[in-house]
Amino acid sequence: MNVNQYVSEKVRQFRVEKGLNRVDVADYLHMSISAYGKLESGSTAIDTKRIYLLSQLFNKTFKEFFPPLKDIKEDSALNDVSLGIHKLLESKDKLIGHLETEVEFLRKQISAP
Repeated sequence: MNVNQYVSEKVRQFRVEKGLNRVDVADYLHMSISAYGKLESGSTAIDTKRIYLLSQLFNKTFKEFFPPLKDIKEDSALNDVSLGIHKLLESKDKLIGHLETEVEFLRKQISAP
């Protein structure tokens, strides 16, 4: 299974878990049911904007749409993009953790007498 197929399967899985039908999601994405069906079947790649919108609808993180980094083969452009996204997300998570620690430190400094 390539990355696009994996993402498409996750979209279908998350839609079903949320109790939505294809019409609901197609309407949410402002696209035809036919076009949405192609996204969910994997015959058309899902762009990052739509993955972001779906993450909001399904209450999932962007990262949850992609296979684990260890499962990605580096033999296609799409997989390279997915690998890059994973690395960016890992960096983002580390940065957020650092910033949360910094904010907590500053809050303590402000509240100290």
